[in-house]
Amino acid sequence: MLYALPPRLTKGYNTRRYMAIFHPDPASPHTSRRSLTGARWVVTPPAESLPADVHPAIGQVLASRGILTPAQREAFLAAELTALHDPLLLPDMAEAVEAVQRALAAGGRIRVFGDYDADGITAAALLVRTGRSGGLVPAAPCG
Repeated sequence: MLYALPPRLTKGYNTRRYMAIFHPDPASPHTSRRSLTGARWVVTPPAESLPADVHPAIGQVLASRGILTPAQREAFLAAELTALHDPLLLPDMAEAVEAVQRALAAGGRIRVFGDYDADGITAAALLVRTGRSGGLVPAAPCG
């Protein structure tokens, strides 16, 4: 089975029209998938018993992250901000924070770059939104 993007979505993006090739795998009830690069996608089956308030798609994402038991699911879905890792443990993060603070104090400008994939765009959008809440005025990228 082959899933193709409509031509209007591929124009100007690349010359390939196919997102992924789906190969039925007789050994598994779940579909085996390969990307255009040939990498195999491993689809973890969701937990067999999900509460009625958990959508099957959410169950699939949780299973892909190794979250299968009700206790793991509760800990993941009801996580507090205190459960996150300290961002200052990232390499050079303290220096980056200081550079941003210096630029803001001097009335400088900060340009936000985001990768073109889902997490890159999401991260860029969050940075711009956070900047707006702090009084920054975003500028549209050029070129």
